[in-house]
Amino acid sequence: KEAVYSVLRTLVVPVEQSDAAIAYLLHRLSFPPTAMEELAQVLSQAPLFTDADLPHTLVADIASTFSSIHFQMQGSNQIGIAHKGKPIAGIINQPFFKNPDGSMGRSIWGIVGVGAFGFRRQDQKSGRILTTSRSHVTPMVQECLDAISPTEILKMGGAGNKVLQLIENNAHAYLFASRYTKKWDTCAPEAVLMALGGKLTDVHGDVLEYHADVQQENKAGVVAAVENIDFYLGAIPQSIKDKLPP
Repeated sequence: KEAVYSVLRTLVVPVEQSDAAIAYLLHRLSFPPTAMEELAQVLSQAPLFTDADLPHTLVADIASTFSSIHFQMQGSNQIGIAHKGKPIAGIINQPFFKNPDGSMGRSIWGIVGVGAFGFRRQDQKSGRILTTSRSHVTPMVQECLDAISPTEILKMGGAGNKVLQLIENNAHAYLFASRYTKKWDTCAPEAVLMALGGKLTDVHGDVLEYHADVQQENKAGVVAAVENIDFYLGAIPQSIKDKLPP
C-alpha cells in the first residue's frame, strides 16, 4: 500500500514537494475535502495478496517487486571514486529525505583523510542493533544475524541506506551474508564510512577491491561498522564463511 501511494503521488506532483502539494492539487481540481482521507481508507481496506487465493510463487514475485528500492520513498543514488583499487571518496544522495525545515533531499559525502559531512550523528543507541537487506533475507543471512544476538534488526533497501544507519548511529553494524550486492553498491558508502573512521569488509574480514578488472559481485558478503567490526566478524559462524569463499 505504501508502494501504491508512492507511485500515485510521483505521477501527479514533483518528487521534491511535500504531501501538501498533492492535497493542493486535489483542491484545485475541486475534489471533495475528504478525498485524501477516503483514498487512505480505500488503500487500508485493500485485500492482501495472500487473501486473494493466488499461487504462492506469484505472491512472492509480486511482494518482491513492490518491496524493491524502486517502489520505496527512501531510495538513494550514489557515486563512488576509487584510486588504485581503494575507495577514496563517495556521495550518497537521498532525494526523498525530509529535512527538519520541510524541504526534501540531502547529500552525504566523504573523502578519506578529510572527513564525512551532510548528516547529524546521534548519540549511540543501547543494545546491539543490526541492519540488513529488506528483500533478500535468505536462511543463511538470517542465521548470520541470529549469531550476533541482535536486540533489533533494521531491514531496508540499498547498501547506501544501510551504511547511513551506521553513520548516524541508528545501528551498530551492517551484516549481509550473501553474494547479492555489487561493487557499485558499496564503493560510495564504504568511502563515506572510511572517512568517518569505520570499515567495510567481506565476511572474512578482507577488504573489497574496486578497479576495472575486479569481480563485480561481492561474492563473500558484506560486513560494516563504525567501530568494533572485529567482534561482528568473529561472531559469524565458520559454516557461513565456508559457503561464501573469498
